[in-house]
Amino acid sequence: MRIRVFLITLALLFLFSCSKAFERKKTLVVLLSGQVHSIHPFFASSYDEIAISRLIAQGLFYYDAVSRKIRNEIIQKHSVSIDGRTWHFYLKHGRTLSNGKPLNAQAVVSTFRDLFKSSPKRLYYSNVIRVSAMKEFVVRIDLRNPDYEFDVILSGRNGTGIFQDLNNRGVIAGYGPYILKSFSSKKIILDRNPHYKDGTVETDRIVFKVIPDEQQRLKMLLNREADIGIIGLAENLI
Repeated sequence: MRIRVFLITLALLFLFSCSKAFERKKTLVVLLSGQVHSIHPFFASSYDEIAISRLIAQGLFYYDAVSRKIRNEIIQKHSVSIDGRTWHFYLKHGRTLSNGKPLNAQAVVSTFRDLFKSSPKRLYYSNVIRVSAMKEFVVRIDLRNPDYEFDVILSGRNGTGIFQDLNNRGVIAGYGPYILKSFSSKKIILDRNPHYKDGTVETDRIVFKVIPDEQQRLKMLLNREADIGIIGLAENLI
């Protein structure tokens, strides 16, 4: 499972590099083996769901599978108090959510407030006392007990992208290299976010297709109907 996640992550990160050694495809087709139930940051649970979710709503940190390090995502830097109970996060300036609203401290506070109310992930944040906006781009999180590795939760599968829930209908406005064009359990379309400032996105559209049958995925790849797909061991194929 970890190898599978690594391959998808590596392929998608490759798209966002600034290299222009060759012309990139305008539309990338990615084949998934399992059904996608949700890409909402609060409810995405499978590795595929989380990976897609983070393309449209980035979080405070992300886990870099290549270097195996936790890296800043929407923040410039962070600090931890000596006693390990207070974390400060300094957001990047000039970023906006896909609905045009500013990506500021209040957006972060609002996301965590809603997470504590309705997300299954809230169980992993029982150590959090409060999340506060100290300045426009400074967030403070107070913990009950010392935790010098709180970033591990924030960067992992129980972390969350920062977003606004539009009209309480599960349609979200986040900050990421892509915005959601359409969603179904069998097909997801993401379009390039023209307001994304943290890297050059060369591919205008990513189409995720759920193809459970491995041989069909292989056939589509061989026929160049798709660009990326996960295939198991050769002995599993007829």
